[in-house]
Amino acid sequence: MKFAIPLYEGLNDKNTMGILKSAPLVVLVNGETARGAEHVAAALRENGRAKIIGTETAKRGDVQAVVPLKSKKAMKLTSGYLVEPNSRRIDEDGVTIDIVVGMNSISTDLEQDAAVLKAYTELKIQHRQEAN
Repeated sequence: MKFAIPLYEGLNDKNTMGILKSAPLVVLVNGETARGAEHVAAALRENGRAKIIGTETAKRGDVQAVVPLKSKKAMKLTSGYLVEPNSRRIDEDGVTIDIVVGMNSISTDLEQDAAVLKAYTELKIQHRQEAN
C-alpha cells in the first residue's frame, strides 16, 4: 500500500487558517503520550477537531513546580492538574480514545503498523466526508 493523502490545492496565507480548521485530522496516542501532548490531544478531540486513535495514554496530567531549598536541594510540588475541556482530569482517566488500536513496536515499516493503517483509513474517510 502506498500512503497518499490528497494535497489541498491553492494553499496560501489567505486560506491557510480555513484549511487548518477543516483538514482531516487524527492523533495517534499510546502509553508514551504524556502531559502537554495529552492536553493537546484531549482539546482537539473535545472540540470535535480530531479523532484519537491508539492505546491508553500515560495519565500524566499533573503540573509540577520545583522549589529550591536553602540546603542546595529542591522539592517537587504538584501545583495543579490538566483537565480536558469536558472537565475530566487527565491524570485520572488519560485521554478518551475514539478508536482503540494496539500499537506495534516501533518499526520503520509503517505499512505494517495497525495504528498507522487505521489512522490512514480514518483520514481517507474524513476526506471523503469533507468532499461531499
